[in-house]
Amino acid sequence: MGTIERCIEVAKEIRMTADLVQAYEDCERVSDLICDEGLCTVEDPDLRNVIREMRALHYKVREGYFRSYARKAEDLFSKIPSKANVLKYHEIEELLSGVSDEEIRKIPDDTMREILLKIKHVHDKGHSERKLQILSEILGKPRP
Repeated sequence: MGTIERCIEVAKEIRMTADLVQAYEDCERVSDLICDEGLCTVEDPDLRNVIREMRALHYKVREGYFRSYARKAEDLFSKIPSKANVLKYHEIEELLSGVSDEEIRKIPDDTMREILLKIKHVHDKGHSERKLQILSEILGKPRP
């Protein structure tokens, strides 16, 4: 059986329609995006296994981007004074989740008040868009 014939056979087998192409591709994409640690939270064991198998099938594709991810991390971390400080920054984020804007606005130091308000609200808008931008920069680079 030739390649085209096999494609037609499988498409018929799964009752593929043109309207379902994007839905199937989205399932592949989300399988690729979910991290291994998050896979255990998929409640349906059959779905969890399908995602695991899809991730295995796409490993070679993801592997081609490993160095691009590393380069992007190196680039982004080079923009802060100390790479270890990102952990301290995250601590500030966590602490501020329990602090009201009113409390922060009472800080007498204008600069510190501005910094803490900015950290507290850094995820309010544009968070998903920024992740997409970073991801597109990684995936858009030629693979090594």
